[in-house]
Amino acid sequence: MTTSTKHSKGILARAAGVMCIATVSSRVLGLLRDLLSARLFGASSVSDAFIVAFRIPNLLRELLAEGALSSAFVPIFAKVRETRGEEAAWKLTGDMLNAMLLVLSAVVIAGELSSPLLIHLLAPGFSRSHMEFSLAVSLNRMLFPFIAFMALAALFTGALNARHEFFLPALAPAITNLCLIAAGLWLCPRLGRDPSRQIFGWALGALVGGLLQFGVHLPPVLGGGFRPRFSWPFADPDVRKIFRLMVPAVFALSVTQVNLVVSQMLASYLPHGSITYLTYGARLMYLPVGIFGVAIATAVLPTLSAHVAGNRMGDFKSTLSFAMRMNVFFTVPATVGLILLAEPVNLLLLHGGLFSLEATHRVALASICYSFAILTASQIKVLVPCFYALEKPSIPVRIGIAMAALNLALSVTLMALLPLPVRFLGLAISTTLVSYCNASCLLWFLRRKIGPLGGRAMLGEGLKTLLSAALMGAAVWLAQRAFEHLSPPTPGHLYRGVEVGLLLALGLGVYFWSARSLGMREWKEWLQKRRRAPARRP
Repeated sequence: MTTSTKHSKGILARAAGVMCIATVSSRVLGLLRDLLSARLFGASSVSDAFIVAFRIPNLLRELLAEGALSSAFVPIFAKVRETRGEEAAWKLTGDMLNAMLLVLSAVVIAGELSSPLLIHLLAPGFSRSHMEFSLAVSLNRMLFPFIAFMALAALFTGALNARHEFFLPALAPAITNLCLIAAGLWLCPRLGRDPSRQIFGWALGALVGGLLQFGVHLPPVLGGGFRPRFSWPFADPDVRKIFRLMVPAVFALSVTQVNLVVSQMLASYLPHGSITYLTYGARLMYLPVGIFGVAIATAVLPTLSAHVAGNRMGDFKSTLSFAMRMNVFFTVPATVGLILLAEPVNLLLLHGGLFSLEATHRVALASICYSFAILTASQIKVLVPCFYALEKPSIPVRIGIAMAALNLALSVTLMALLPLPVRFLGLAISTTLVSYCNASCLLWFLRRKIGPLGGRAMLGEGLKTLLSAALMGAAVWLAQRAFEHLSPPTPGHLYRGVEVGLLLALGLGVYFWSARSLGMREWKEWLQKRRRAPARRP
């Protein structure tokens, strides 16, 4: 292993570890946000309307902050910084800021004017209810500026990540969650008892949170040397190149999100609450994806881009293999754990207030269906940016088009096969199956482009991971049976919280003990690289 590869893996391990800590904090607050939202609005037409209204700005946040902008901007920023220096890189950031301000102004204005059309496209079934449709349109117009805040925050996130500064950008989403929690506890009750009025307080909390999330990036960016300057940005060839890369990146990275939007459109024809079941079920899946998949992908992209810029393809493949193995090491046990704990976790987080026991059971079923996609969704986060680092954006775009068509066909077919009360599960199963197809295609094409990625070694370590996860699952399942015998007739949230906490601790303990006993390569490498990781470059 070359010194460069060791250095890269050290940076990756340290950066991913830092991001995991920050992301865990944000995701825990996100679970508290969902708990409060479930109690305030339940699984109802009001909650469905907010989810649809927030889908567009939230979709752009996920694509930009965790995908397309980073995939297009970070490699160019890293190359400019390495070849022309820090000042030129910050000048590029300023030009991109000016370009995005122009584009985003037009997007927000267009969105405000076309909100009824957008809601009709996203949830055509809402047209059957004037109240639900009107509420969704009003909320969408209120939330549309959130897009601008998230896009600008994503730009600064990419610049900081390219300089190996990961903690603050990963922690920033916690601000929006805190604002939503504050709105739910303080503002919503002051708007009366009607959920259709309280939901506007919740939307205001999201909007303020987006503004603050953008603002928190300003001190480190200005401290790093960025100075805003006003000029015509599209004269810069690097800016034009970034936008050319962003267009295919948006589509390639949005496959999972597009599939969720398709599911939402189809679910709008199902009974009230179906969109809410799918949304909360998918959020539990995105907890480990965000903690591990997004963290590893964000940490590895600047390093992969630097290897491509320096024509170090051996280091590129070694670093990518390391990132993929780490994904497997963390997401396989997360999958097993979420499948086993879907019911108690959802009872703890959602049941109560306006959220019924039946609705909670349905969310748990959706969580189980989605949880099988944790591994592949995390690997997609790592694989797609590789094509942009290699400047091969057309490959994931073509794969994305095929996957979107496959998802639509599978969704309609599975919905027709399942009975009406659980028809929404067909949409979750379709999203999961397409995720596997998408990851497999990306890996196959990438291997054709750059050669073997150490598949045999990954397979061997993957089998050890499966064995460790199976031992963990058996221990958790036996402990669950014991809790069932000890459980009181009507267990409260304290009992459920203790149960989930003990089961999580047991599962983690058994998994890491097993990984250490089997001498798993990922376990040793993770500890070694974190201990020896070099300090980040300023």
